[in-house]
Amino acid sequence: MRPLGIVLLLSLALCFLDTAQASTDVLDPNCYPKPGCPRTYKPVCGTDGKTYSNTCLLCHENKKRPVPVGIQKIGSC
Repeated sequence: MRPLGIVLLLSLALCFLDTAQASTDVLDPNCYPKPGCPRTYKPVCGTDGKTYSNTCLLCHENKKRPVPVGIQKIGSC
């Protein structure tokens, strides 16, 4: 009975590890058509490792760069 319990616990742990690694998708920021950005603070973590105050500021940064920055995750880096 004990080896069966160990196998079940290991398989359960592997399931949790697999779902934790599945959230590595990079999101594209939604850009505003108007110039300027709202002053709302909804931080996003860019694929460059920098925290942006909101997606609009990340979009404006992308206009200055040759390689665009995506959203790695919602929230601070």
